[in-house]
Amino acid sequence: PTMSIRSESAGQSLQRSFCIRMKSTLTKRGCHFKSSGYRVVLVLSHLRPQYNFSSSSRKQAPTVMGLVGLAIALPPPSVNELRLEPDMFVTRLTFDFRISHCEPRVSELLDYTAEEITGTSMYTLCHAQDIEKLRKCHIDLIQKGQVMSGYY
Repeated sequence: PTMSIRSESAGQSLQRSFCIRMKSTLTKRGCHFKSSGYRVVLVLSHLRPQYNFSSSSRKQAPTVMGLVGLAIALPPPSVNELRLEPDMFVTRLTFDFRISHCEPRVSELLDYTAEEITGTSMYTLCHAQDIEKLRKCHIDLIQKGQVMSGYY
């Protein structure tokens, strides 16, 4: 089946991102048992349009030829030990995206102390051009329980 898409100039983006649950049967390294279960995979993708250049189809929207994507396995929500680089710090957020805890290390990297930043909304800390991306992450977090975002 073919699917027609609106042009990007009409306001419809060709970029897509979504999460899927996949059954994993990977063996843990160094262990002799299988860790089978479900993993959440984030798919960052772009719809690939197929343009028809005949004179009779100039007014028609192109059909989707396919999807080109990158799949990233998200860590389980219970992972507490992640490798932190020297330029990273950990915060905990409430479901309304307010910072409930921030590591004191934040003062080495930003012009805030942990006490100043606690209780602040993430929306007030981000650049205005990133607000829509942050909002999408917020919605995905509430709907799916976890999300992976870019750096803000």
